[in-house]
Amino acid sequence: RKFVKLSHLDLSRNFMGTAAFDAFVSNQGFSLPNRTLVHVNLASNRIGFRGAFAISHLICACTCLRMLDVSDNQLGERGIGVLEATIGLHRSLQELRINRNKLMDQGALVVARILRTNSQLVRLEASSNEFSETGLIDIATAVASLFGRYSLQHLDLSGNALSAPWPAEPATQCIEAICTMLRQCSSLTSLGLRRVNLFAAPTGVPRQTPAVFAPLSLLLGSLDRNNTLALLDVRDNRLRYPTCRLRFAVRIVSDALAVRPGLFISRARQRAVAELFAPLLGRQGSTAASLGGLVLRVLAFDA
Repeated sequence: RKFVKLSHLDLSRNFMGTAAFDAFVSNQGFSLPNRTLVHVNLASNRIGFRGAFAISHLICACTCLRMLDVSDNQLGERGIGVLEATIGLHRSLQELRINRNKLMDQGALVVARILRTNSQLVRLEASSNEFSETGLIDIATAVASLFGRYSLQHLDLSGNALSAPWPAEPATQCIEAICTMLRQCSSLTSLGLRRVNLFAAPTGVPRQTPAVFAPLSLLLGSLDRNNTLALLDVRDNRLRYPTCRLRFAVRIVSDALAVRPGLFISRARQRAVAELFAPLLGRQGSTAASLGGLVLRVLAFDA
C-alpha cells in the first residue's frame, strides 16, 4: 500500500468514470508522500471535472512527479482550474499532457499560468481542445515571456482551429504571437500546429496560393532568430492547391534552407519526395533528398 518501489502508474484507457476513480484513489493509500512514483498516466478515463479533485489528491502525494498525462478526461475549464495549484507545487514536473479535454479560452489562461509557474516543463501537449485565437495567443505569450528562463522543448497545440481565416485580424494576431514565441523561446525544438486552419483562404476570395502560404512564410521567417527548432508540424491545414502548390512550397522551403542551412532532418520517405522536388529545384542527389526530408519533417507536407 505504500508503493515502496512503484515508479510508473499507467491506468490509461480504463474508462473508469468519476466514481470509480475516486474510489481507487481513496482506497490505495495515496495520503502518504511518495517519492518513487514519477510517471502517472490517467488518459482516457472519463474522469470529468469532479474527478479533478481526486487527481489533485493523487499527484499531491507524488512529490517527485515528472510526467502527468490527463488527456481525454473531459476535465473542462473547471477541472484544469482545480489542477492548477497542485501542478504548480511540482517543480520536478517535466511533461504535462492535457490533450482532448474540452478546454476553451479560460482553460488556455490556466495553461498560460501553469507555463509561467512551471518553467522547468520540457513537454506540453494541449492538442485537440477548443482554444480560439485568444487562447493560442495567451499560451504563445506565456512561452515568449519567459525568454532566457525556459526549458520547454516540445509544444503541441494541434487541433485548436482558428475561428477566423487568414488574413482576418484575430488570425493575424495569433500568427504574429506564435512567430514572436519562436523568436524568443531559444529552447523549443518542436512545435505542433496541425489542423489549426492557419492557411484557410478567406470566404468568397479566390484560392490564391501566395496568399494561402503567407502565414507559412511568416512562421518560417521567424526561424532566423531560432537555432533550435527541428520540427514544425503544419499538416492538415487545407493546403489543397495541386496545380501551383508545389512551386510555392519549394520556394518557401528554399528560403528556409537559406536561413537554416545546417538543419538535418529524418530520412523517412526522402527518396520519393526528393524525386518530386528535384526537377523543380534543379538539384540532384543528397541535396534534393535533404530538401525532401525538410518538407516532410519541418513543414510536414503530404507528398
